[in-house]
Amino acid sequence: MSNLSEIGKRYSFDISMSGEHFMLCELNLILSEQAGGSGITYLEEIILNMELVLSSKIEEYEFGFDSTIIDFQKEKSIINYDYFESEIEVDSISLFNMMNDWLKSVNPPS
Repeated sequence: MSNLSEIGKRYSFDISMSGEHFMLCELNLILSEQAGGSGITYLEEIILNMELVLSSKIEEYEFGFDSTIIDFQKEKSIINYDYFESEIEVDSISLFNMMNDWLKSVNPPS
């Protein structure tokens, strides 16, 4: 998949193994088909549900993996990581835009 680190920098997300957004490295691995992940289909599902939250059709959308869960809400989202030992709050629009740009980079519109 495309370089999530470069996309994240546009939205002030520190996507490094030592940064607080380690979860995005994990997301990159989970979705990477090269790593045996679920790939574009899951990323499309995430984006669709984020859009439903932003349009107020649903209140929140939770997604994640073993050590990281993202509670996506309309204004601010909570990222619980390190098996719920830590959490951070991020701007939902920035997170959505970053994820949407990532999808576009790996699956350009026809």
